[in-house]
Amino acid sequence: TGLSVPICSLSDAAASKLMWVHKGSHKGRRDVRRLYDHATPGQQQLIRQLAEEIGLADLLQTVLSESDEPME
Repeated sequence: TGLSVPICSLSDAAASKLMWVHKGSHKGRRDVRRLYDHATPGQQQLIRQLAEEIGLADLLQTVLSESDEPME
């Protein structure tokens, strides 16, 4: 008992969420920011690398620069 087995890595989850953001998911934007904020520096680097590989590096930068505050 107490065994924890990840289904996917944090960086894979962030890349997947980023693809959903690219398709129009607004909730995914917040999810990407939260995953990135909780990632280690090495994981953050991998998230950026994966975003580059899937052609979404600019979108990742945009999403990371956004605020979680609701827009009025």
